[in-house]
Amino acid sequence: MNFQPKTFLFVLLSATLMFAGMACKKDVFKRTIWVKKGETIESVRSSFAVSPGKEITHPAGVYRSGDLLLLLEKGVGIGIMDISVRENPTPIAFIELLANSHAVIKDQVILADNGPDLVSIDISDFQNITLENRLENVFPDKWLEEGKTVFTGFEEKQISIFKKYSASDTIPPDDRSAENMAALAIGRGGSETRFALMGNYLYVARDKGIRPFDVTNAASPVMNNELGYTLDGFETILANNGYLYIGTSNGVVILNANSSPATPSQEAIALRTITGCDPVVVQGNFMFSTVRSGASCNRFSSNNSGLFVHDIANKKLPFTIFTETVENPKGLGIDGNLLFLCQGDMGLSIYNWNETTKKPTFRYRYNDIHAFDVIANNKTLIVAAENGLFLYDYTDPNNLKKLSRVAAYY
Repeated sequence: MNFQPKTFLFVLLSATLMFAGMACKKDVFKRTIWVKKGETIESVRSSFAVSPGKEITHPAGVYRSGDLLLLLEKGVGIGIMDISVRENPTPIAFIELLANSHAVIKDQVILADNGPDLVSIDISDFQNITLENRLENVFPDKWLEEGKTVFTGFEEKQISIFKKYSASDTIPPDDRSAENMAALAIGRGGSETRFALMGNYLYVARDKGIRPFDVTNAASPVMNNELGYTLDGFETILANNGYLYIGTSNGVVILNANSSPATPSQEAIALRTITGCDPVVVQGNFMFSTVRSGASCNRFSSNNSGLFVHDIANKKLPFTIFTETVENPKGLGIDGNLLFLCQGDMGLSIYNWNETTKKPTFRYRYNDIHAFDVIANNKTLIVAAENGLFLYDYTDPNNLKKLSRVAAYY
């Protein structure tokens, strides 16, 4: 080999300059991950406060009770809004409540999670909203460090590509979309909630079962034992006429709460041949659900996404009467002969539903309404979309009329 000292020195100098230049660019050897963040339990439990109504800019869900909306500000608290005038919703009050993700209303009392606790908030007088009760440590999955730190969300963090980190403390960046931040906690009538109120019981879907609370006196709930069933991976819960419908990754579990609301019994499982995220709505003797594939469900990456309709006249023997492959299905809503199907950035689709033929037929798609979940009731549609929460009038399904925006994302 003919060794040339000058050539060697030139190569060495070039390499040194290259790495020196890269070192000046601090981000070259870094990557962005999403890590869990939290607050001390003392901060969470002392966070309750009431202030005047305000615009909600990071909505994490909505619950409707008549003309009253609860708008959940992501991880911060609950906005109360009057929508009696659909074109001009009026903020009433804002309840500061850290680590909150779900809320319902019973007898003028808000039942909401506050980190690991369930709290009761009296709203019978909007000028004097008070915290009435706290059940501590009923949601243990909210702990980051038990007894010390409460999970409040995720935040971006840059770390060295050479540094190890726990995969269990991170989630993919594409899961931190507007969909997950704002649309998956729609309440009454929505298809992707984990709180369901029926009669004198509040049912909370957990990963491996449900937790019933006796709320006969909503200001002083009583916690019952957690109940497990055949399937786990409980994702959504819907209460309808004495029955609970639990969406799981493998199908829908049907529970009978008529005779024993404290311990609902399993009637049947409406299984499917594919797995995925599973929002559910029910009308009469029919159950509607969607299954979507993709990373956000952490189930599978194929395109086996679809719309399913089940006949549930016999709760012990539900059977599938309709299936259709659809792209990117998410939340859905039903009102009379109209079925609303959210498809994210693909838009909002409307189907005609015919109980005689037992078949939904495609009617129209609004490509500009990037919807994730809906509540359909009496010609008013609440839509959780990528750029906010909106009210629409669907008197004419072929010409949805936007009435107002009740929350936005900034």
